[in-house]
Amino acid sequence: IALVSGAARLRALLKQSRPEVVHVHGPSSLVFVASVAATLPRRPRIWFTWHDSGSVEGARNSTFRWAASGCEYLFGSSDDVSRRLSAVLGGAKVEVFRNGIPPLPESRAIDAESPTLVWAARVVPDKDPMSLLRATQALRSEGLRFRTVLAGGGSERYAWLARELADFVAQHALAETVSMPGWLSDMAALWSSGTIGVQTSRTEGLSMTLLEQAMSGLAIVATDVGDTSAIIENEVTGLLIDPGDEEALRVALRRLISDPELRIRLGAAARTRAMSEFGLPELARQVRSRL
Repeated sequence: IALVSGAARLRALLKQSRPEVVHVHGPSSLVFVASVAATLPRRPRIWFTWHDSGSVEGARNSTFRWAASGCEYLFGSSDDVSRRLSAVLGGAKVEVFRNGIPPLPESRAIDAESPTLVWAARVVPDKDPMSLLRATQALRSEGLRFRTVLAGGGSERYAWLARELADFVAQHALAETVSMPGWLSDMAALWSSGTIGVQTSRTEGLSMTLLEQAMSGLAIVATDVGDTSAIIENEVTGLLIDPGDEEALRVALRRLISDPELRIRLGAAARTRAMSEFGLPELARQVRSRL
């Protein structure tokens, strides 16, 4: 019933507003929009963006392929996603349409004596949150002063991982160091109170979290996956490490925790790059070039 009423509302909206372009995000949303648009006498141009490289195999679904065949443009959020989606769709043309983000307040804690590490993502194995907790435990045992905030939630499918994280914090007496607040609605507040942004993902397209951390001027440690290097240039706008390399993660975090001047330099450079290459003016330019 909800699906039928939703389709009716979308059809009414499209008939009334008569948009030139509908840009859809998410494969199930594309099938829904394409099905509704097919019933209209004047169909809008449909653009579609696939964001997550880890789920691209889902594009083999026949219903999705039907919906994708009617799109004017197919995009991936990164070079990696675009290549994978094109391969799954039999060589279809898939362009890159990178995310853009609005301006965000600068971090108020970039030079804090006791830094705050901030990580935010879905709590799933591919995001590898446990590696950050192990690094936190090791660096605390060295006597370094800092806090770790691990924000995000997950589905029931990965409830076991959330339990493992909580058990690790309890077993290593990290409750005063580690905060796990779950999903947060005000991410700007998280970034502005943070010092060091951390991405530990094993797979990414181009992470919105990473872009927000950069826009907020955080000093960032990130795994070199997907198009992460488009925003994080090693030793210039942040520190890049290989996914799964926990020793490199500890070394990079130790450097940033111990060196406020390095944090300030990397954070300022990350913010400058985010504003010039991933701000809303650049997003608008990408749209205008295709209209």
